[in-house]
Amino acid sequence: MPCEHRIGDHQFVWLHGSPEASRQQVEVLSRAGVEGAALWLKGVRPEPFTLRSGCDAESFTRAAAMYRWYRTSIGKDPVDLVWSGWPAAADGFAVVVLEVRRIKVTGLLVSVGGLYPPSAAWLECDWKLIAVPIEDD
Repeated sequence: MPCEHRIGDHQFVWLHGSPEASRQQVEVLSRAGVEGAALWLKGVRPEPFTLRSGCDAESFTRAAAMYRWYRTSIGKDPVDLVWSGWPAAADGFAVVVLEVRRIKVTGLLVSVGGLYPPSAAWLECDWKLIAVPIEDD
């Protein structure tokens, strides 16, 4: 069975990249002429990260509609992320969508399988996300 790839309600054939949970931010401090270095712990914070999605569509028109639908997620409440079958919730975070950029829309001559067969188009997008902790009720 193939791995699940999902951001909120949006499913994909694949997601490339690596999700990043909140982590300790460290700054290295050094001065010219002074031996050694100091580490400044700046706190546990998230940093934005990018995942690239790939998904088939029935047509170019449908691919365009999917892209518009993806963009409705920008700035909304945190959503679940499932990357290669791994749920981010298992590590205690969800994601907020900061940006969605269309990278590639191309035609497919012959497509078997995918999420939306028979597929005549392929859509790739870059998703800029940031992790937010899941609040315990």
